[in-house]
Amino acid sequence: MPAAGADSFRMAKASVRIAVGTGLWSALELERGGAEAVGFSRERGSDMGRW
Repeated sequence: MPAAGADSFRMAKASVRIAVGTGLWSALELERGGAEAVGFSRERGSDMGRW
């Protein structure tokens, strides 16, 4: 039983590492595209203001 527990623990650690890595990558992508997104939402906002 301890071996199975250790194995699932290792799997959990790997999952956490993957999730953290994905989160960091997403944050970098958001930062890079942030200026474009802000500009886009500003344009959309002014369009909505016109309506």
